[in-house]
Amino acid sequence: LPAGTTATLTDVAYGEGRFVVVGAAGTVLISEDGVSHWELLPRVTTLTFQDVTYANHYFVASGAEGLLATSPNGIEWTLRDSGVEDDLSATGYGHGHWWVGGDGGLILRSEDLEEWLESEASPVDTRIHGFGYGHGRLTAVGGQSRAFDGGVVLVSPDGETWNQAQTGTVPAMHDIVFGKNTWVVIGRYGTVVRSTQLLPPWGLDVEIVGNGAVERNPD
Repeated sequence: LPAGTTATLTDVAYGEGRFVVVGAAGTVLISEDGVSHWELLPRVTTLTFQDVTYANHYFVASGAEGLLATSPNGIEWTLRDSGVEDDLSATGYGHGHWWVGGDGGLILRSEDLEEWLESEASPVDTRIHGFGYGHGRLTAVGGQSRAFDGGVVLVSPDGETWNQAQTGTVPAMHDIVFGKNTWVVIGRYGTVVRSTQLLPPWGLDVEIVGNGAVERNPD
């Protein structure tokens, strides 16, 4: 990494032939191979970026105090008016929109990266940590940072309505991805949850307790 880069790095995305890393104090790093020749870009903000996504030919990065920035190439960044002052900890793309989520169940969406609208249909008041998209369904995960409960998974078939999936008792969920016809969600305490239909029962693979691992419902 470039000399003097000591900021905490929070997320990474790939697109337009380069890796883009974001982090604290407005840090943005780029590299074409992800190994060497990392370049520290001039800061467009001193706020902390918490998440970055590449989709539909654009990077979208979100962060503290409503921070939102977009770039067509990962190099030239434009600050956007999110219209909120809440921390924005999740970015994603699906149903022809970019999505941003944050504190209090906040979900924003945009078709053009300029106008951002708040979803009135979010059924939760906990932080949104991540978005995923697959089989025509948009998902959002999050939850309160409490012991072994408080995790949520939201599902939207159209980007207009959101329903909370019945996952059972799970800790706060931090990210979700779709692949091989399966949604896989990760969260606190080593939790890995999976589903093939976004319907119960969900399989809870591994939960870390202390220094050991406890396997539950492996099938």
